[in-house]
Amino acid sequence: MITAALEANGPAGRKSVAYVLAVLTHVGFGTYNDVRKRHVANNEIPPRKLFWVIGTAMQEIGAQLRGDSTPNTKGRVNQGLIDVIRIVSQHEIKKLTYRELKDALEYVLIHVSDENALRLFVYRAKKRGWL
Repeated sequence: MITAALEANGPAGRKSVAYVLAVLTHVGFGTYNDVRKRHVANNEIPPRKLFWVIGTAMQEIGAQLRGDSTPNTKGRVNQGLIDVIRIVSQHEIKKLTYRELKDALEYVLIHVSDENALRLFVYRAKKRGWL
């Protein structure tokens, strides 16, 4: 059926179908990457979690197609902050205090409100396996 439709429309029809598929693929991968960074960060994904991320991405695409285009920002991960903390912790000679870590983050222009907020962020990130 698809082959007959493509042959009936000729080269212009094939190009338009290829374009539509490319746009849908781009939107799908963009949504997948957004969901993955929001919930898993840049860590390895176990197979069970991979299927959950794919399912959540498909739900978001469906919501966008229905017109419910309010983005789900709950649970968004500050990936830049996690990456900088990971790099600093890999290269530290002795364990830094949270005040020293806050100063290092401010040096690279990442604002953290206070040391307790940073301590809580690091604790939750370690608990979820992001650090």
